[in-house]
Order: sequence, then C-alpha cells, then structure tokens
Amino acid sequence: MTAEKAKDDVRPVCFMVMPFGKKPVTRAYDGAPAELDNDRLWDLAYRPAIEACGYQPVRADLESTGAIVKDMLNRLKHAPLVVADVSLPNGNVYYELGIRHVAQERNCVQVAANWFSPLFDIQQFRTVTFPLTDGNVTETEATAIRAILEQKINDYRVHKTPYFETVSDKPEEAFEAEARRISQFQAEISEARLLASAEAQKTKAAAIRDTYQEAAEKVPEIAIELLALLRDMIGWQEALAFANRLPQAIRDNPTIEEQAMLAESKLGNPEKAIAVLKELIKKGMPTPERYGLIAGRYKKRYLAAVAARKAKNDDLPGLEESGDLNDAIENYELGMNLDLNEYFCACNLPSLLRTRDQDGDAAKADIVDHLVTAACRRAVDRGSKDPWLQPTLFGAAFRMGDVRNAQKHLIKMAKLPKWMLESTWNDTETWVSQAPTDKQAVLEKLRGQLEQAFRKPKAAENEAGA
Repeated sequence: MTAEKAKDDVRPVCFMVMPFGKKPVTRAYDGAPAELDNDRLWDLAYRPAIEACGYQPVRADLESTGAIVKDMLNRLKHAPLVVADVSLPNGNVYYELGIRHVAQERNCVQVAANWFSPLFDIQQFRTVTFPLTDGNVTETEATAIRAILEQKINDYRVHKTPYFETVSDKPEEAFEAEARRISQFQAEISEARLLASAEAQKTKAAAIRDTYQEAAEKVPEIAIELLALLRDMIGWQEALAFANRLPQAIRDNPTIEEQAMLAESKLGNPEKAIAVLKELIKKGMPTPERYGLIAGRYKKRYLAAVAARKAKNDDLPGLEESGDLNDAIENYELGMNLDLNEYFCACNLPSLLRTRDQDGDAAKADIVDHLVTAACRRAVDRGSKDPWLQPTLFGAAFRMGDVRNAQKHLIKMAKLPKWMLESTWNDTETWVSQAPTDKQAVLEKLRGQLEQAFRKPKAAENEAGA
C-alpha cells in the first residue's frame, strides 16, 4: 500500500444507524413502496454518499450480543458523525438516535424517504429527505439519493441536536410550573399557621388537605408537610387518618411512619407504636428518632401507671411500672448514643434518671442536661428550624434552675402549636418536684406562665402580641 493510499484510508468514522434486510413499510404517507430493501439502500446510496463526504462508513452487525451492544453504544458516543435513517418506525433506530442526541452536541444527521411517518414527532427535527418509490432501490433512484445526501450531510451536521438546542442547564426552568405549585402550597401552609382563630386554622387546613391530597399521594415531601399541618391544626385523629389513606410507597417514608406511630400512641395505642418501630429497627434501620419514639411510648405507659397508683394512694411502684421506666431510659440512651447532636432522646433522660435514682443516675442526669444545651446551641448556630429547639432549651434551663434563660426561651415558644407547649408543660410537674426546695416556688410560677401560653385562646394570643 502506498503512503498516499494509506493516508486516504485514514478517515473519520461515520456510524450509520438503520434497519437491516428487507422490511415491510408501515406508517407511511402516499407514494411509499410496500417493502424496503435496507441493505441495497446501504450499498447503493448511503455507503457511497458517506464516502464521498470524506468519512469511513460503518454499520452495526446484524447480531445483538452484549459485545455488539457495547460497541454500538461507544460508536454512538464517540463517532465523529452519525447518520440515522428514520424512514421506517424502527425501535432500535429511535433508541440509538436518542442516545446520540444527548451524547454529542452536533454531527448527527437524520435522513429519511420523503414518505416517512414517524411514531414519535421527530419530523419536527431537521431531516434530509429524498424520494424513493421502488423498495428494491434502483440504480437511478440510488444515484439521486446519493446526490442529495452528498449535498446536505455536511451542511446538516453542524446543527445542534434537538437535546442541546432546547434543553436548559438550569433545573428551575425545567420544573418552573412545579416550582410555582410547590411555592403556592408552602404559602398556603404558612397562611394557615398565621390565622387568628383555631377554628379558622382548622377550616383552612382541611381545605389545603383536599386541594393537595392527590399531590401528597405522589410526593412524600408534600405528604409530610400536610401531615404536620393536620396534626397541629386539627388533631392526631385526622393526622393518623390522613397517613393511613396514603399509598404504601409514600406511607413507608420514615418520617410519615414515625409520625403515624406517634399519633397511634397519642390516641391510646402505644403498644402498636412500640411494635412497629421495633420492627423497623430490627430491619436494620435504627435512628435516634425511632428509639426516642419507642422510649416515649414506654414513658407514657410509665406515667399512666404512676397516676393510677397515686389514685389508689399506693406508694410502692409495681414491677410493670418500674419496667416501663427502665425501658424508657434504655431506649432514650440508645437513641442518644447513636448521635449526641440529636437532642430529642437526650432531653428526656434527666428527669427519668432522677426519678429512678439508682447509683450514678443523678450525676448522669446533670451531664446529660449540659449535653442537651450544647447540642441545641450547635443546632441554633447551624441555622436549624426545628420547632423543638426552644422547648428543649427551656427544659434544660428549667431543670438546672436557670430561670432567666428558661423565661427567655419561653417567650420564643409562644407561637408553637398548643400540643407542643402542653407536652412540655406535662413534664414540668416532675421537674419542679426534683428541683432544690429553694427553687421550687419560682419554677412553679414559670410553670404557670407556660400553662397560660397554651390555654390562652388563639385570638386573644394575637391581640396580646399586636
């Protein structure tokens, strides 16, 4: 081989995407043949036209082994030029053309007989068309096709593919309508929480639920927001009913599952909540939140047992009561030790440890209170929006007898849902009883201020803050 001949053979590759063999012509406009011999079209028209344009023509083999698929994908990605024949509605051709559209910005030319009628609307894309009335591809028609292709291939290859021509690099443009819808949803949530009366909040929350129920069944983030709104504005019964109506795929979201189990417990079924949450942990999904929710259910059972015993003027705790107290402490500790920055579990431990009062419990309670404060301050510094931050800081300051800081946090708690304020208040009776005698009077007064905050009617609350 001479040097000149070798130089001529080193040409950029053009990968041809097209069907093989004889294929029936379907979905075509008038003037189409009944059958098309794709191999003659390749041999007589495409291959010589591509060579005339300065490229080495390559067509995929007939086989479809794994190696062939790998070669095909690599050629679609890296070939200097791809020509795709879309005359027939062929699935492989459509697939390969789509890959090339996103693999390279340019150098993809779509060609077709002028009677083609595509499955998908690729007719809107730039297409080199040519007349072809004889499916056996006569020499005369092949010569005419070559002339058209030789004239237009190099002109068409410089244009961007439809993907690069139309798709934006800005995600917000792709989801502009969805973003507006989500923004509207969040605005309605905020509006509901700012309404003056509890009755108005309840009505607005129900309306938002009805409007976005279908969206919640598809998007877990919307379902979570709605669940929290219904919990705070209407109540636990409505929140649980909403969670139970969700499709299982959404219902399985950890946050929704946890809130549903919290609702079960609040509505008098702590045993079910404990069983479900333990099963999730057993499946290898332990979280501080789950351990904390389990511990909270044991704590609720323990407090109920204490109340029942005191009603009978019985001073001696029973075995079940003591067992529930130990189980609550154990699960709060497990959750705390998973992540010391997650203060949910830790903040519940000090009063329970002081109540149990075994060797070392009181000292451990003091350490945990300081740990809780440090974790909360870290969360504040990191810009956390957790609504439990202020109640948690309030509780730590209250238990340590730091009245000034407790009052500061109480002021910031004023706009929280009443159930959160009442939940904190329920614990303050124990905190007061465990405080030094000289602190109990002032802490009792502080406890009264917290009670006033959640018992005060919503409208009056707004007038007071105006």
